Amino acid sequence: MRGAGVILMRNDNDEQRFLLLRGTYSGIWSFSKGRPEDKDNNNFFVTAIRETNEETGFILDQHYVLMPVEPVQFCRRLYWFGSMIKPENPRISDEHDIACWFTVSEIEKLRSNTGVRSWLKTKFLI
Repeated sequence: MRGAGVILMRNDNDEQRFLLLRGTYSGIWSFSKGRPEDKDNNNFFVTAIRETNEETGFILDQHYVLMPVEPVQFCRRLYWFGSMIKPENPRISDEHDIACWFTVSEIEKLRSNTGVRSWLKTKFLI
């Protein structure tokens, strides 16, 4: 396993949207995710929650809750699914230059990383 993240979603007027972040240097869109650090104690769940906070400013149980489904693996990363408690915009880190909430049809048109493309192929929607 290479890392972990959270696929964040929200509903806008009965339309499901997913948060993607665009890499500052790569221009590639991805979910919030990252590699484990020593302070994570080899716990991918801790990595996913920490990285989501670092990259978006969102805090578990304050801004979003985790969905009651098992995490899934896309391209050597483990992802949990999170649902926003209220529709907020993220505070992004220097790693990314923009964050947007997209529908699945909008995501299909983006230049995205392998994790997002793998997720799209499964149509794993909550």
